Amino acid sequence: MKSSHAVRRTISDIIFSTFFGTQIFLLLMGGWSALNPRNYQWISGDNTSGYLAQLFYISDQWRFPLAANPNFGLELSTSLIYSGPPLPIALIQKLLRIDPSLQFIGIWLLVMVILQIQFGIFIARQLNYGIMASRLAGLLFVTPFFLYRFQVHYWLTAHFLLLWAFWIALRSLSSSKLYTAEIAVFLFIAYSINTYILVMSIIILSYPAVLTITKLRNFSPPLMKHHLALFGSLITAYSIFDFQSQKGGALENFRMNFTGQYADYPSNLLALFNPAVGYSRDCNKGHCIFGGEPIPNHFIENFSVLNFDLGGVQGNYDAFLYLGLGLLLFLAVGLYFFFHRKSPTSIIETLIKKKILLVYLIAISAYAVTYKISIGNHQLDLGDPKLLRWALSIFRASGRFMWIIAYFLIILTLILVVKSVKREYLSAFILAVVLIQFIDLYPSLGDRSAALSELTITSVSINSELRANFKELAEGKDTLIMYPPGTQKGWPELAYLAWESGLKSGMSQSSRVNGELRDRLDSQILNMVCDKKLSSNILIAIPRSEIHVVKSCLKSTNTLRNIGDFAYILSKQT
Repeated sequence: MKSSHAVRRTISDIIFSTFFGTQIFLLLMGGWSALNPRNYQWISGDNTSGYLAQLFYISDQWRFPLAANPNFGLELSTSLIYSGPPLPIALIQKLLRIDPSLQFIGIWLLVMVILQIQFGIFIARQLNYGIMASRLAGLLFVTPFFLYRFQVHYWLTAHFLLLWAFWIALRSLSSSKLYTAEIAVFLFIAYSINTYILVMSIIILSYPAVLTITKLRNFSPPLMKHHLALFGSLITAYSIFDFQSQKGGALENFRMNFTGQYADYPSNLLALFNPAVGYSRDCNKGHCIFGGEPIPNHFIENFSVLNFDLGGVQGNYDAFLYLGLGLLLFLAVGLYFFFHRKSPTSIIETLIKKKILLVYLIAISAYAVTYKISIGNHQLDLGDPKLLRWALSIFRASGRFMWIIAYFLIILTLILVVKSVKREYLSAFILAVVLIQFIDLYPSLGDRSAALSELTITSVSINSELRANFKELAEGKDTLIMYPPGTQKGWPELAYLAWESGLKSGMSQSSRVNGELRDRLDSQILNMVCDKKLSSNILIAIPRSEIHVVKSCLKSTNTLRNIGDFAYILSKQT
């Protein structure tokens, strides 16, 4: 009887999550157009690489590992894990032989919002919230920093995995169970979606195990089996999806994960309270997402109705972490309950008991903030320890790891509030927090929605003249190579035309690039052109600003064609 009641409640929760998740999605994305499989032009910025990778991946034969995509990037190609789109939807589309040009990324984003609310409900239920209170609490997990990712990085919207990890950890702490099978499946799924979120989830899931080990002071056989099973799950995922999908030597592929860019994208100590993203901040000091150009109307620069900015330094925009006025009030009330009911002595005793948790929180925060400590507009630079910079740069956007801290604070507040507010008032209190959160966020979301509904975004803009000329250039070819390798100018259009013409493309974007191999390819392509060894099936595209590098090498056996911003080198047919 209890089981059937639980099933009915879960179904009702899913209906609630689906309804409100859909409303939030439509507001955030400006309507239904993103759900149209034939409309891909709204996919812009870095996300374009995911759509282009999809075209080549789904059009290609089945390969092993399953995420290998060698036709998109050639020697510099990586698995779909590092370029997008999310591997699960690409695999389904490929398995069902669905037209590669159809996009289901919009559906993926809708599902991400729904799952975010649903796993928030699961967490609140685990903390003994009632039916309505838990559903309202689920809405609180749709945070501004979660919604921000729908503007820039679609593959980083799978925050439900972090909530799922917290949910498992909470159940493990309350029941002393290991949940080995569930975690093994979880790790397999997380690996196929995003490596950042995978590692964050492992950090969350490791806490109950570390607590158990410190209590037992050794590895018990069940714990040993548990960790071996989880390690096996990760190795299996790596072997199936990623193993040897990158070209180059093993040492090179290992080293390419260490970029030396640790501290380039740090978290700001005021990030939790700052609604300003900082897209255009300090563009003269380094990488700026819009390169100093005006921010498009459909991008939210400030997520609060109060429109204030606590400042930030270059790179902080990637670690945007604003909680919203509702959640900030919620956190303040929770902390009040905690400090009001405890004496200074009992607070100290509580902190001592939770010393392992404190170590976790401090270590995560320190990694995210880095040794370039930014507080608003100010940055305290503690030097440049090169060994540390390279060793910790496997995740260059370290500021993202503060997501763990932010979700932990929300869950901690839920725990403090449910222990302090009478049950008959709990739903009303959570509703008030949700309304304040909505009032704070609605103006910026509404402006974005209105801008999107009137705007035609062009992800891959190709005029008819370029298409017609490229068709002629591609005749008899099977490969497009870009020189210099890795150049970004005009790559979406040429990569799309290469796919449309049935060519492999040397143009790609990926979060993991073998720099040493790219340098070698640079000289190899130059030698291929200058030594007249250009194969008749290869088309080389060079930005006209770079043509001076090879112009002196061109002989009568080669043909040079200028079209738009590019020069094309192709050998005469023999």
